[in-house]
Amino acid sequence: YLQEYAALGTGGGLYHFRDQILSGGPQAFFVMNADVCSEFPLAEMLAFHQEHREPGSLVILGTTANRKQSLNYGCIVENQETNE
Repeated sequence: YLQEYAALGTGGGLYHFRDQILSGGPQAFFVMNADVCSEFPLAEMLAFHQEHREPGSLVILGTTANRKQSLNYGCIVENQETNE
């Protein structure tokens, strides 16, 4: 568990802790926001990732957002036909 002491944003936090993240030689890792409370199916998400592994691949668990939320927090765009 790594905790930033000043808000760095998702990319900033990954960059700041890159040496600690990579030092253990992980095959995969999860990036989660601390303000989210949920029961994520982490084991199933990891299994899916391992079954469909491609260089640079990732599994994203998202939710729907209204326009204001997407402007404030960013968004993931999904093709409804292919789920890509």
